[in-house]
Amino acid sequence: MPPAGCRWCANPFCLLLLVVIFWLTPEAASNDKLLEQVDESIAWLARLAAALLLAIPVLLRLVVAGLVWFAIKDGVWTTSRAIRDFQPDVVLGFSWGGGVALWLLSEGRWKAPNLFWVYSGA
Repeated sequence: MPPAGCRWCANPFCLLLLVVIFWLTPEAASNDKLLEQVDESIAWLARLAAALLLAIPVLLRLVVAGLVWFAIKDGVWTTSRAIRDFQPDVVLGFSWGGGVALWLLSEGRWKAPNLFWVYSGA
């Protein structure tokens, strides 16, 4: 089940992503006045701004990975609950659901038959 409804908003990485995109990136990029008047007292601030500009792509990559990880774990939890309630004989997985079904298998939460439908658009 792809992230749907409002529960994905509870993903803690969403807030972190917004902070990085809308606060940290513009803050680090707008420190051009530091480059004009860099003396020894604020040189550390210019170095911090440069380090942030270099670290932001890595930080964004980690935050997006956290978003996806949280969404997968939420899908596994939701599907585990549905399996417990409905007790199906087989799980059909396609796209996101196929990935969630593989996670269920790897974590040992589902041991019955699976059918993975792999779509090829080519």
